[in-house]
Amino acid sequence: DLTGPPEITSIDPSQVCDDGRAFTITGTFFTNTSVVEVDGSVANSVFIDTEHIDVTLPSNYGEGVYDVTVRNVDQCFGTATNSLEVVSSPLPFFVDPQVIYNGIDLQVTLFASDINDNVSSVNIVDSLGNETVVVFNYDPTDPNRVQFTVPAGLPSDTYSVYIEDILQCGDTLSSAFFI
Repeated sequence: DLTGPPEITSIDPSQVCDDGRAFTITGTFFTNTSVVEVDGSVANSVFIDTEHIDVTLPSNYGEGVYDVTVRNVDQCFGTATNSLEVVSSPLPFFVDPQVIYNGIDLQVTLFASDINDNVSSVNIVDSLGNETVVVFNYDPTDPNRVQFTVPAGLPSDTYSVYIEDILQCGDTLSSAFFI
């Protein structure tokens, strides 16, 4: 038997990307008919047990801080005010230089916006989908630039660049450079 309205004690992670990420609500008095609302809109959720609900945020939420509510079928509810922050994924938009010689390791600059705190990885991807993890340097005091090294010996091709930030938000710049 439930002895009270749902109560949210934590949301993990409390920051999610705007590309439809998942988070877990921990609390008490959840039921298999509980409905999760993010800023008043119903979100996709999976009841785990009376203390946990997994939620997948639709990708239509913009940046912002949102209230999260768990509502039971009897209309009892619990709300965690300003408890979930939705952040933008990085937006890579240009690589300099765009034409690269493959006879040497070459440092290039990726220009991007909306990097959250720090960069966790940079990969280059050839036209067949083969990924190469590259060495990179990111300086938070120059937040729109990521320098990375294109290793020598890569075959002639068109390459895309995938960047991921510390929150595991990521995006791809297609046809970023040519070797």
